[in-house]
Amino acid sequence: MLKRYTDLKVQDFAAVLHLKDNFKVSERRIEEVDWMANKTLKELSLRKEGITVLGIDRKDESYLGLPSGDATILVDDLIIIYGKSDSIKSVFSRKQNFNSEIGHRVSVKNEKKRLEEQNKAV
Repeated sequence: MLKRYTDLKVQDFAAVLHLKDNFKVSERRIEEVDWMANKTLKELSLRKEGITVLGIDRKDESYLGLPSGDATILVDDLIIIYGKSDSIKSVFSRKQNFNSEIGHRVSVKNEKKRLEEQNKAV
């Protein structure tokens, strides 16, 4: 359809984003009880878990593409992230409690191990 009715360049976004080996792009609306609510990306340290925030879509219709560490995730934001499926599932399941901090530490440790194994393979 895009090729036929527009001049947009059609690409295989799964290939561009390397959506295999259990990597995916996912989105979620943030609720008040979520671990990420009202925290900056720097505070969350999602990169240490192997998660990249691609964008934050705000209810007021503004969009932050590739937000910096100073960006705050607000209640009702729709966040778009990229990473391993299990890491994404872990991040999205966390609520604001002590267990979430433990989950974060475990995920950081797992990501560090994954990167070490990946670097050994290269």
